[in-house]
Amino acid sequence: MSYDPIKVTQAGDALNRGIPIVNTVWLALGNAELDRDVDRAADTLFEARAKLIEAQRLIGLHNEPEPGE
Repeated sequence: MSYDPIKVTQAGDALNRGIPIVNTVWLALGNAELDRDVDRAADTLFEARAKLIEAQRLIGLHNEPEPGE
């Protein structure tokens, strides 16, 4: 199996965006005082999940269809 260096770089970029989001959400959840805060953190976590799945798709580790496809 050969790797496309451009896709590997793009996957690394997606991971570099997704992982800090997860860390930030984790910290935010620990300090959430209102249900609204928890809801916002959950929305942000979905954004992070999308970045991590994007990285997996780029390197061929995730090939399930996206919802709605």
